[in-house]
Amino acid sequence: AFGDLVDHYSDVTKDSTPQAGGLWEQDVEELLGTLMPDREEYLSIYGRLLVNSFALRVDNKGEEENIGTALYRACSIFDHSCRPSATTVFSGGRLQIKSMVSSPKMDLSSFFISYLDEAMTREARQSK
Repeated sequence: AFGDLVDHYSDVTKDSTPQAGGLWEQDVEELLGTLMPDREEYLSIYGRLLVNSFALRVDNKGEEENIGTALYRACSIFDHSCRPSATTVFSGGRLQIKSMVSSPKMDLSSFFISYLDEAMTREARQSK
């Protein structure tokens, strides 16, 4: 269930960027009106979406292009690493996790993905 996803609430509430509760919160409130949840619930939902969503990428003349963001609950079980052993591939409306290393057994806890654009250098990803 959506409520089972990690929300990183304490990290989200420490974030001072406008998206963490400023401009995004105002935009969502304009859309939802009286259906807008209270701030604590909003930030919990925002955190779940932020932490567990994936960029939808397509090939555009040899270059990867981000075309959107989606939440795939099953893929959200993978933890991140700055040295990922698996990658995400979006194809035909499905998000797939593909191993980048040989593995003698299918132990999902031994596979890690990058939360950021894998085309960036490791140092650039760590600075984010």
